[in-house]
Formats: sequence, structure tokens, C-alpha cells
Amino acid sequence: MQQRLQKLISTAGIASRRHAEELITSGQVNVNGKIVTELGAKADPATDHIKVKGRLINPLLRRLKFTNCVRQTQTDGLKLLCTRVAISRSAACSTLSGIR
Repeated sequence: MQQRLQKLISTAGIASRRHAEELITSGQVNVNGKIVTELGAKADPATDHIKVKGRLINPLLRRLKFTNCVRQTQTDGLKLLCTRVAISRSAACSTLSGIR
């Protein structure tokens, strides 16, 4: 599925979306060997080779899984627990309490 390059770069953990936009406009992003300099360009990480500063980011995108959100009812209210799961590790990214 095609997604905007700045989203893919930030998902891989290379840069924030705003910094990813700067990397794209400065010509430091390649898709299938072609330099991309315009914002809004899309790529499919399953089929396209995406490089940032010469580094292939596709393996980083394959390692990450989507954020899973689980709602649990607690005595003090509703708690939202989000966990980010990667193949190598599992870590809680945030816990929000008191949401009603």
C-alpha cells in the first residue's frame, strides 16, 4: 500500500515528519534509485526500495508492527493502554487514565 514518504521515514524512526520533509526537499531520499525532491510523493515499502542518506529503510519498516490499543475498565475510570510491539522488543508507549 502506497504511503507518503515523510510518514514512512518517520515510522522507520529516521526523523520526524517535518524533518523528513526537509530531507526530501534537500534531495537525500531515493526511491528505486531516483532522487525524490517534491513533497507528497508516495511509495510502497513492500515493492519500492526507499533510501534515506544512502541507507535502506525497508527492513526498519518490516520490523515494526502497528500500535495495539486496548481499553480496560478500571475502578478509577477508563484506562487506555497503548503498546508498540517490535520483533526484538515490546514496550509500553503510553498509558492514559481518567478518560470518560
